[in-house]
Amino acid sequence: MKKPEVAANLIEYINTQIITGRYPVGSKLPFLRLLARKFQISYTSAWNGIEYLERQGKLHKSARRGIFVQSRNAVNEASPEQQLALVAPHFTSLNDTNGLFHSTLSVLEQLAAEHHYSLMVIPMPNVKILDSATVEKLNRCRGVILMKEIDGWLTAMQITVPTVGILMENNYGGQLSLVGIDPYAAAQEAVSFFLARGISQVHLAYVNYPCYRLRAKLFEMLWTEAGGIVTGHYAQYPESGADMEYFAPDRGYFFASDSLLYAVITNHREKYGRDPFDPERMIAVDGKNLIMPWEFRFPTIALDWREVGRAAFEECMALIGDPTRRRRRIYLSGQFTQPEQSR
Repeated sequence: MKKPEVAANLIEYINTQIITGRYPVGSKLPFLRLLARKFQISYTSAWNGIEYLERQGKLHKSARRGIFVQSRNAVNEASPEQQLALVAPHFTSLNDTNGLFHSTLSVLEQLAAEHHYSLMVIPMPNVKILDSATVEKLNRCRGVILMKEIDGWLTAMQITVPTVGILMENNYGGQLSLVGIDPYAAAQEAVSFFLARGISQVHLAYVNYPCYRLRAKLFEMLWTEAGGIVTGHYAQYPESGADMEYFAPDRGYFFASDSLLYAVITNHREKYGRDPFDPERMIAVDGKNLIMPWEFRFPTIALDWREVGRAAFEECMALIGDPTRRRRRIYLSGQFTQPEQSR
C-alpha cells in the first residue's frame, strides 16, 4: 500500500510515539476523530493513515475496542546485529511533528527500515552520566548515533561500537565521527550579517559546551579580523539560568545556539514584559527556531536537520561496513534565514 501523503504527518506522529515508547505495545490510540482534528485532515484520510500503519504491522484495529499498538518495529525482538541506537535529549517538542527531534528521528527511522534495521531510541535524562546499564545496552547494538552534547561532560567514550555524534565537537581522539554545521562558514555568515547592518560592536553568547565554544571562538576571530569589536562574553552553563540582564541597543549579539537565544528572550520577556530590542540586531546558529514550536522568530544560520539525520545514518552504515574506517568530521552548510522567512 502506497503511503497516503495527506496523512503523512499523522503517520509520522504515531510512528514517533511508538518508537519512543510513548505508545507502548498493547496501548490504545486516541480516538481517530481527535487525531484527524489534530492534523486537520478528514476522518477518511486519518483512517487511510491507520490502515497504512496496520499493513506495516504496527497497529491492530478492533471493531468494538479501538486501535491498538501491535509492534515497535520489532525493536524488542530484534537481535543486536539488527539494531541501531539513537541517544537523544528530552525535547519538550517530542510530541510535536515540527520539532527538531522529530525532524531527525523520522529520517533515521525511515532509513533504518529501508536497510532492515530496527531503531532503538534512548532518551537521555538531564544528568551528566551514561550509566553502566545504558552503556551495556548501546554496546550490544550494531551502531550508535548520539544526538546530545555529551562531550560537554563525558570525559571518556565508553561506547565501543561504531558511533556518530550530532551536536558534538569532541571526537575523543578519533573514536567517533561527527556531523554538524560548518562552524567557520557560519561565523563568516554572521560577520556579514553585522557588517551589512552597520554594527561595529558585538556581544558573544554561547552554551559552555565544545561545539558552541568553537562557533563563538571562530566568530570572534573573523569579527576582529574584519575590524569589529567584541564587547563581552556571556558563557552560559547548562545548570545556570539564561538571563542576560543588560542589552545595549547600539550593539549586536551573536548567539552560538538558537536554543540559548530563545531562552534568553523568553526570560527577558517574563522579567521585563518586553523583548530586549529589534531582533535584527541578533543572530543565532543552527536553525532550531525554524522547526521548534516557538512563537519568537529571529535571524539564524540554519541547518536542514533532516539532512543531518541522513548524513549521520550514512556515516554510521559506512563505519559498520568497515570498522577500521577513519572517523570523520562532516560539516554541512548552514543557510542564513530572516525571521519573515521562518513564519
